[in-house]
Amino acid sequence: MATKTKMTDEELGTLVDNEIRQSVAYAGSKLSEMRRKAEYYYLGEPVEDLAPPPIPGRSRVVSTDVSDTIEWVLPALMEIFTAGDNVVEFKERRGDQEDAAEQTTDVCNYVFYQQNPGWAILYDWIKDGLLQKNGFLKVWWEDKIDETREEYRDQTLIQMSMILQDPEVEPIEHAEYPDVNAMQAVQAQYQLQVAQYQQAAAQAQQAGQPFNAPPPQQPDMSQIPTLHAFTLKRTRKNGHVCIENVPPEEFIVSRRSKRIGDAPCGHRSQKTLSDLRAKGYKNVDDLTSDSDGDLNGERIQRMSWDDDYAWSGNDSDDNLDPTQRMVWVNEMYVQVDYDGDGIAEWRKVTRVGNVTLDNAECDGPPFVTWTPVRLPHRFFGLSLADLAMEAQRTKTSIWRGILDNIYFQLNARTKVLNGKVNLDDLLTNRPGGIVRMDTLDAVQPLQQGLSDSGSAYQALEYADAAKQDRTGITKYTQGSDADTLNKTKGGLENITNRADMRVKLIARVLAETGMKDLFRLIQKLLSMYQDRSMTLKLREKWVDVDPRAWKNEYDMVVNVGLGTGDKSQVIQHLTLLGQAQQQALSIGVATPENIYNTLKKVPSALGYKNADEFFTDPKSQPPQPPKPDPEMAKIQMQHQYDMQELQQKQQNVIAQNAAEAARRQAELDADIALRREEMMFKYGIHPALEGITFVRTYQQTTGVLNGSGDAGAQPAVGSGPGPAGSGPSGEPAFAGGVPNPASGVQGSVGQQPGAGL
Repeated sequence: MATKTKMTDEELGTLVDNEIRQSVAYAGSKLSEMRRKAEYYYLGEPVEDLAPPPIPGRSRVVSTDVSDTIEWVLPALMEIFTAGDNVVEFKERRGDQEDAAEQTTDVCNYVFYQQNPGWAILYDWIKDGLLQKNGFLKVWWEDKIDETREEYRDQTLIQMSMILQDPEVEPIEHAEYPDVNAMQAVQAQYQLQVAQYQQAAAQAQQAGQPFNAPPPQQPDMSQIPTLHAFTLKRTRKNGHVCIENVPPEEFIVSRRSKRIGDAPCGHRSQKTLSDLRAKGYKNVDDLTSDSDGDLNGERIQRMSWDDDYAWSGNDSDDNLDPTQRMVWVNEMYVQVDYDGDGIAEWRKVTRVGNVTLDNAECDGPPFVTWTPVRLPHRFFGLSLADLAMEAQRTKTSIWRGILDNIYFQLNARTKVLNGKVNLDDLLTNRPGGIVRMDTLDAVQPLQQGLSDSGSAYQALEYADAAKQDRTGITKYTQGSDADTLNKTKGGLENITNRADMRVKLIARVLAETGMKDLFRLIQKLLSMYQDRSMTLKLREKWVDVDPRAWKNEYDMVVNVGLGTGDKSQVIQHLTLLGQAQQQALSIGVATPENIYNTLKKVPSALGYKNADEFFTDPKSQPPQPPKPDPEMAKIQMQHQYDMQELQQKQQNVIAQNAAEAARRQAELDADIALRREEMMFKYGIHPALEGITFVRTYQQTTGVLNGSGDAGAQPAVGSGPGPAGSGPSGEPAFAGGVPNPASGVQGSVGQQPGAGL
């Protein structure tokens, strides 16, 4: 097997030029002519197929079926894809990817609708497909570099160093100077010291005392702090995903293609030399290109609607500003074995004329396309304009004939015999005027036009019905049927739903073949080229997103909106579904998540995009505690009752034991008192002396225990006063002795102690 060699740049350029010349719609092909024809049919211009007969005074009216069909379908499709927050949703493949898939969905929709003019892009994309067979988008990553100039004044060295540490800045100008405020402060301090010195010297002189203090020294200005003024250039790299509509005549595709990526394709656009320099291309001053793009019939047809000189091509004056000279740039994506390894790889090759501006390996063409009516095994399909053009041509002819007939009837002509009529009388049209004639039949009306135009109107209605059958856009879809009030509600809904099926099918084709590829490209570019985290406001919250962590592991499901039916019907259906779910929730065949999924569609049907403002996802709420089991509750109540009964019994036993102990203690105290009295009586101990001895012993014991040694006041013994004596008594004797007789009392042994007389 022979070893392959690397392809030269000249060989690659020849290959690319050959692909361009052999592409579909190049240099006025049949496809290009069909799209040009659709353009003037849509605009209703009376040219070519729609041109009136070359007879003065004939009708030039043009039916607008192509425009009507497209403009009635376009609002329905736009509502389908813009009614909700997310047209495309990324779905996880594993349970742990749910949050990442939701984040990817939000960010990709944010890039389409916020970072790019998503609504306008979608509008033009859909309209291109409806009018010119296919709509095209170009999606790429663009590294945008923003340069700004910043000036700083009165900065310290530390402050300047901190600012220059930013890698985005580059110093341009710098100047340093002493701090004026610090200099003024030093001068003021020196002046104060001089004044104080002079005052002290004067006071010493007045007092006749010597003054030898040294004078204050001049301040050293070299020690004054230095400030800096500098100018910076800040270069900030702001890369983002760019989405652009591609005019159909500028898209180049090989005849071998059935879809994007099957074969070479590219974008042929007009750029200025300044645009090329801004993209980083060098040595572009001598570039030249062909003028085939200027003479493209589709482009001229579109631009000539409001520009009589659209055919003139490049009208810029190169002598005044050479940077604005226009050239045609061919940006081609081809699969070729450029490096000679035997395997063809995708390469992006940009050529202007016969000069190659760049040649780089890439991962595929950055284009997305869709067509309303797909033709199997073909890249280009049919547009709604293709389906309505024949009806428009037929209706235009019939409509002109009807109008010409009416014109002829309203402007009747007269036939006269030459020389038999006074032409001055005939041409002078005045009430009661007389026309002089030589014979009675010299003046007669000239029969012209049809007296009955009913057959023409029938033909017009037939052509209109044929258009409705071909396009699927009926009077019911447009809401303009005059007999609507004579039909039942159910019948009208059935007719409308059947008419809307064509629109829904077109929407599904756009969703599956266009929107999916578009959002897959957005997600791919973000994960490959976004080199920093993004701070975005998603679902009313500020979040940090790092697309570098994404992986191409998500399935995609395309939501085709709420349909083209009446919004009131949609809300009614959602309400009935919610009621059924409420009943199903009680028997366990529905969950709060199911009800939430139904409720969050209601705001979208009412025109509100963010359903989270009205309903809260049950998943974000804390789990509810489980409901108690009735049997378990009964058991717990019985247990509590038994515990209370047991506690009551224990308290009763304790009370009984306490009462019994008190009774026994009382009996013991009574017995001890009785025995004590018996002993005192037996041994002749005086009760008062025994009480005083007990108190003193108690006080001494208490003092020793307390460490004070001072008994203090004698506490009263007992709860009340003792028995009162009838007279004074002497000092009681020690225990076991005989008390001294009281004054005036005769001592007696055998008398009861303490008894007064």
